[in-house]
Amino acid sequence: MPKLATEEAIERLRTVINPEGYKAQIEMMRTELLTRAAILLANRDLNEASPHLLEAERAQANEQIDRTLVDIEWRVAQIDERIKEFQESREAVKRPMNRRERRAVAKETPTDA
Repeated sequence: MPKLATEEAIERLRTVINPEGYKAQIEMMRTELLTRAAILLANRDLNEASPHLLEAERAQANEQIDRTLVDIEWRVAQIDERIKEFQESREAVKRPMNRRERRAVAKETPTDA
């Protein structure tokens, strides 16, 4: 059985990953999830119209599709939240410091005497 990454290893990786690259990848994942949802919805519609499925088979197939769609919806919401947090953290970095923040930084910065 292969050894799984520990939480410490995952956190170390997070510190070296380019934040812009991470954001681009989760945006791509979001697009792929929405494409998958569209395919699943089309399959569900075709299941309903298919004369070749027994009612029990149709119900079972649609139940699986429905569970997957709920999971996709949750994942897209999580991705949206992470993108929002990423953008907010970027805006915070760009925001100029106010007078109080500049004083706090000046107090923390040692001066050469």
